[in-house]
Amino acid sequence: MGHKAKKFLLHLSITLGIALTAFLSVLFLRQDFKTRGFCDAFFVSSVIPLGYILMRFAIRAGTFDILNYGMYRLIESFRKGNMKRYQTAYDYKQARDEDRAKNKLCYWPYVIVGVSLLIAGLICYLLYVNGI
Repeated sequence: MGHKAKKFLLHLSITLGIALTAFLSVLFLRQDFKTRGFCDAFFVSSVIPLGYILMRFAIRAGTFDILNYGMYRLIESFRKGNMKRYQTAYDYKQARDEDRAKNKLCYWPYVIVGVSLLIAGLICYLLYVNGI
């Protein structure tokens, strides 16, 4: 088994575990074991992996790089010495982009689990609306 396959299976198992935990939590805490309860549980458990992967895409696109650089400089200002690892925000962004190019994001497990649960939630919703 290759490195990518191991990484895929690791992410898939973690995502399934988190989604299953969320599904069971919503289902048993609400104690609604009818179609409506399953619909809600499927939907909530689908939002977690889909929301996570959307946030990862935003982070990997560099949306928060300047904010991170500002926090880095704030913390750096309290340290002794005048050692600066990044002179400008552009240098910080370039270093982060290089790190992102080296570490590719494994997003398919999150998409597969999230979309599957969302489809299951929509099916339950259609069953609930039609009174089945």
